[in-house]
Amino acid sequence: MIGTLCVAAILLRRVPVELACGSVQRWRAKFASFLAWAGISGYVTITVGMPLAATRLYLGGLSPDQQHRIQLVGRFADSPVWRDETFIALPPDEAAAWYWMAGRAAAILDLPGWEAFKLIAITSIAITATLSLLWWSRLVRAELAIAITTITTAATVAYAATDPARAVCLLLMPAAVFSVWRSTSSAITTGERDLAPTSPRFPAVAQLPALGAYLALCATFDRTAFGFAAPLMTAALLLAIVTNARHRIDSVRPIIVSAIAAAIPALSWITYQSLCTASAFTDIVPSTTEWRVVVVILLAAAAPAFAWATRSASLKVGTANQINRALTALVLIGFVNFSQNIPNMLATHVEYAYTDTDGDGRRADQFPASAVHHYRAVDNAIATATTPQPRRDIVVLTGDPSFLAIYPYSGFLPQSNRYSNPGADYDSRVRAIREWSTQRTAAELVSALDRSPQRPPSVFVLRRSGDGYVLRLAHDPTIDESRTYTTIMLGADLFDSRYFTRTDIGPFTVLARR
Repeated sequence: MIGTLCVAAILLRRVPVELACGSVQRWRAKFASFLAWAGISGYVTITVGMPLAATRLYLGGLSPDQQHRIQLVGRFADSPVWRDETFIALPPDEAAAWYWMAGRAAAILDLPGWEAFKLIAITSIAITATLSLLWWSRLVRAELAIAITTITTAATVAYAATDPARAVCLLLMPAAVFSVWRSTSSAITTGERDLAPTSPRFPAVAQLPALGAYLALCATFDRTAFGFAAPLMTAALLLAIVTNARHRIDSVRPIIVSAIAAAIPALSWITYQSLCTASAFTDIVPSTTEWRVVVVILLAAAAPAFAWATRSASLKVGTANQINRALTALVLIGFVNFSQNIPNMLATHVEYAYTDTDGDGRRADQFPASAVHHYRAVDNAIATATTPQPRRDIVVLTGDPSFLAIYPYSGFLPQSNRYSNPGADYDSRVRAIREWSTQRTAAELVSALDRSPQRPPSVFVLRRSGDGYVLRLAHDPTIDESRTYTTIMLGADLFDSRYFTRTDIGPFTVLARR
């Protein structure tokens, strides 16, 4: 695919010269563009897809973060209703638009969320890489657009591919930041007549509303990406204003367009903060680790300025061709070396995809499956023990959150407080479970369940331990570094057969209220 991109860049570089000579054929330019689109999308597909060819799980397998994402896709594959991935009757507390679209795509493909996740993740990143190429092609020369897009795509795949919603936003960020500077500069320096749709400058100015739409996409796809994009684009806007301060603004239209573009993300920000608690702000502020990919991507975004400066300097000394060839060779060698190292950078995530047991109870590395292979029998036991109803209407309490990632049941408690909706009051639910564990009889437990202010679980999927059942709860290591897990024991006497049905499946026991 790198060779395809190189051929496309060479062909597109020759097009302007041949246009001037009147010898270019229209099909050649279209063919070169097609090669570029196929090359950049194929690069993503091969780089991410080939290491995962023998597994149906995506990067990270069923690790906690991926469980959370797969669970969201599974919920929206089951129903288009805007809802939380765990709790019944609650909306998502995060930017979940990508997961909604992925879930609806899974429903159209008639695939469960966990299986569709890999296909949709790779496809969405590949499509976005192509869109990024199209955007850059409107900003810089065609061959330079291919180079910038390829570099930013490689960086995104290496550092952000595990989170496809964030990767989609980051792929478009360099073009958006550069467009802010260019569009604002054009809006400031042009007059009223130059802003007419027939003006050559109009396309640059017309990008301003699209930039607002991009920020809105970040706000609805991934709040952390929005936390990157908003300040960077604001900085580019201010830079354009400062560097063009000597120009007189002959029209208020650029200011109005810029204000509209800024209002869309501002409204999204206010909406998120009004729906969430103050702690939700920490989800928007990028962490130190997350800045790595943005730094790399922004270095690629700076390539137009670097190329322009280098070309200007080389023209003055008459060595333009030699410098351009040397730079091209260095960039190509560095890019090939980086691309070859991407599988090593993703090795841990790929390993999880092969060693974790998928929703059909199989491990891609052909080793014996974990307890996950009992999940299908657990699902059948729940269907037998409960009245016919959609899975989303059944509340399950379990210490194995991957079960809820594979089957779209509602949950009483997520895998940890890190993934809990603030509106669900995680701590009060834990206290309720502790209170249930202290009851002496099944009748007292049923009475306590009925008094619960939240909708109580009607099904318990627990692991057996001695004379009772154990529920293991995880802690968010960023909040509580002293302990990783807490266990709550529930005695077997609490689940008397008069009130609960009992089905033992492997290490699990399915307890459903009668």
